[in-house]
Amino acid sequence: MVTYAFDLGIWTLLFFIVGMYKPQWPLFFLKKSDESVIEPNTKKSNKLKKRDGITIEPDIKKPAKSTIEPNRFMIVVITTIFVMITFTLYGEGTRREKLAKQAITAVSKNTDANSTPVPVPVPTTDKITPEKKPL
Repeated sequence: MVTYAFDLGIWTLLFFIVGMYKPQWPLFFLKKSDESVIEPNTKKSNKLKKRDGITIEPDIKKPAKSTIEPNRFMIVVITTIFVMITFTLYGEGTRREKLAKQAITAVSKNTDANSTPVPVPVPTTDKITPEKKPL
C-alpha cells in the first residue's frame, strides 16, 4: 500500500502542476460555459408575428448551458482530496506492515527447540512366559 501511496502522490503532484498552468488540460471533460446565444433571423421568421394583439419577436434567445467552467479553485480542491487519500493510504500501509512484522517476530520468539514435545518410547517387558504343557 505504501508504494501505491507514493504512486498516487506523484500523480497528484503532476495533476496540481498541470492544473495550475492550464486548468482545461486535466479537466478536459468540462466545457467552458457559453453565454446566451441569439440566433440570427431566418427568412421565415423575419416578420413579426401578432397573436391576440401581442407582438412576438422573431429572434429566439437560447438559455445558457449549465456547464461548469474549469478553474484553478477546482484544481486546488481536487488536489486537496487526492493528498488526503494519499496520506491515508500511506498511514494504513505502514500500520499494516508494522502489524505483519510484529506477528512474525511474536511467532519466532515463542517457538523454542526445548518446548516442543518429543514422544518417548514406552519400555516393553520382553519376558518369556513358559508354555503350559497339556496333561
